[in-house]
Amino acid sequence: MIETPVNHRNLDVILNSDDLELIYTIKQFPIFMGCVDDDSVHDKFFDMNFCISKSSGIIQLNPIVSLEEVYRNSHGSGKIGKLWIEHNCEFSKFIKKYNPKSVLEIGGGSGNLSKSYHEKYGLIDWTIVEPNSADSSNLEGVHIIREFFNENSIIDHNVDAVLHSHVIEHILYPNDFLRLIRTYLHSDKKMIFSVPNLKEMFSRYYTNCINFEHTILLTDDYIDFLLMKNNFKIIEKVFFKQDHSIFYAVEANHLLEECFLIPEIYQINKEALLNYIKYIENLVLTINENIKNQQDVYLFGGHIFSQFLIYMGLDITNIKCILDNDETKQDKRLYGTNLIVSSPKILKGVKNPKIILCVATYKKEIESDILTNINKDAIFIHEDCGNFI
Repeated sequence: MIETPVNHRNLDVILNSDDLELIYTIKQFPIFMGCVDDDSVHDKFFDMNFCISKSSGIIQLNPIVSLEEVYRNSHGSGKIGKLWIEHNCEFSKFIKKYNPKSVLEIGGGSGNLSKSYHEKYGLIDWTIVEPNSADSSNLEGVHIIREFFNENSIIDHNVDAVLHSHVIEHILYPNDFLRLIRTYLHSDKKMIFSVPNLKEMFSRYYTNCINFEHTILLTDDYIDFLLMKNNFKIIEKVFFKQDHSIFYAVEANHLLEECFLIPEIYQINKEALLNYIKYIENLVLTINENIKNQQDVYLFGGHIFSQFLIYMGLDITNIKCILDNDETKQDKRLYGTNLIVSSPKILKGVKNPKIILCVATYKKEIESDILTNINKDAIFIHEDCGNFI
């Protein structure tokens, strides 16, 4: 097995306390949550250790895999689908309320947010700092700096706003991240960001909540606390869908506000984590029972959704392939497995194909597309098939 570079994060990321308690381990989990062309002998794995801080109650992984390994290249998250188009449209509208003329976007990924904003509101000066960003020739008015945002990043002009969308949950040390962003925010400048609603997602047992990219279960309770702790004033906080995202607009505040976490947060979060693990374990057992001795079984999602189920015990013996709508993943192999990704269009003409569809908030969109446009007789196996607690 190839050695995996890791870093120990022995202190909790909220209060810097040395009191992490190990709760659960998924043995030898794949460190990259995307699709690749190369052979499986090159895959790397590491134990995914779920820990909780007895003082802050934060759930976090420890140790953590090096960023260079985890983000070896882009895996297409947040790039396609009607829901992401709607998210970017609504988040652009939220940004426009503050009318920035020059922005710094951290982690711009595919560039879809800048494209959405520019198409609707016209070009503004837009800089993206992202190691795996899109080809700049496809992004009019956008300057790309291909690196991780850090204290050595050189932004050679003032910006009206710092933006990020589904980024802060990827940050290993959020206090340091917020302090660094404050150095770019003078007078009335804003930080405007979107973050997944991890509290709601975790309560619904979605399998993309915590992993080697989302190494902290950064719910909005903790985000609010960290903002106040690092002298940010929350101007506006808006929920997009019930289980998708939260939009924040904040500004630097020179007055340190008192901030507290509820005393019971450790016990509440520990119980939630134990319930989450129990639910996924029982979900996998039920799916295995449903697909035993079945033919024409497919697993949807060339991403963490499938990896999480597989490494929690999903029996892949009868699974023909992975399905995914992202063309850049198709005909590639899901990292950590030998399963190849295909377009859902291969379901045309298949009699009653069984599709394991545990894809969080995207389930309805994907199910509707398959039934309407590909195969009206498809049978879906997902979280709605029972109560697993």
